[in-house]
Amino acid sequence: MEQIYVESNKGYKHGFILKEQDLRRFVDLMNEQFKKLSNETVEYRFIIKFKNGAVANTSDIESVLKLDNEGSASIVGLEISGKQSNNNKVSEIKLDFRDPDTSDDETISPIRHSIKGQSRDWVFVTSSLIEERVGKIKRKQLDPTSSTGTGKLFFKLLTPILMLALIIGMLSSTPSVVKDSHARQSKALNEIEAKWKSHSITDPIDAIIQIEKSKNSDSEGTNVNTLMFGIFLARPFIFIIIGLILIVIFSYIFMKFYPPYNFYWGSYIEIFNRKESNRKVIIGILLGTILLGVIVNLLSNFIWEKM
Repeated sequence: MEQIYVESNKGYKHGFILKEQDLRRFVDLMNEQFKKLSNETVEYRFIIKFKNGAVANTSDIESVLKLDNEGSASIVGLEISGKQSNNNKVSEIKLDFRDPDTSDDETISPIRHSIKGQSRDWVFVTSSLIEERVGKIKRKQLDPTSSTGTGKLFFKLLTPILMLALIIGMLSSTPSVVKDSHARQSKALNEIEAKWKSHSITDPIDAIIQIEKSKNSDSEGTNVNTLMFGIFLARPFIFIIIGLILIVIFSYIFMKFYPPYNFYWGSYIEIFNRKESNRKVIIGILLGTILLGVIVNLLSNFIWEKM
């Protein structure tokens, strides 16, 4: 009679921090699930892929955890497979952790598990337990080169957001530019009115001519180039540009100092901790600078109003 196998295969699109204790817990979980089937020996295999393209193969978890894990020997992929045979019935659990940025395959998932067995309940329960354990090592990704996830969505929306912000900045700056133009016209008319009242101008025709000249002078001064120049130098537009620059800076800092896929053991522990510390320090300095600038601006406005 042909054997019927049940299989569960699921990929996870988020990043991860896989620490030594997490790796051991995954292996312990696999052991516990295999013991529910039988006491037969479980064959484990660990396949490690390095940044330089080399691949290592071992059956001992301690050999994996003793790797240097830095530089060209940094781990970028780890596949864990456990297989148990009982009366010609083969059950298998596979866990695959990958850094998608080091792969040419854009469809690859950072984390994937595959469970195969003849007991449907065993497969489903094992899948749920692994999914729960994966949730505990989850790390959000903010990476424009990632094929999926929050990071990719953010950078897909970044260009439309920048364009929308520029349009809003120009529209919000236009009224102030138009207001300045009207203010110049009003000033010119007030000067002509004052001259008329002081009898510096006595001829109505001469007054009309000066009014028309002031209009023409203002219209010549507000051509397309000067209008656009005024819009770009208006305060709302400058504030929005500064805000966009800060967004780009923060995004760069996250990309530089926020690695989404981490095999946290060996020498990589120090590298990862240094990146985390640098990110917090830089963001703290930027936020402190912004806050100080706001406080100084408010104080200067307050003092100016009191004078």
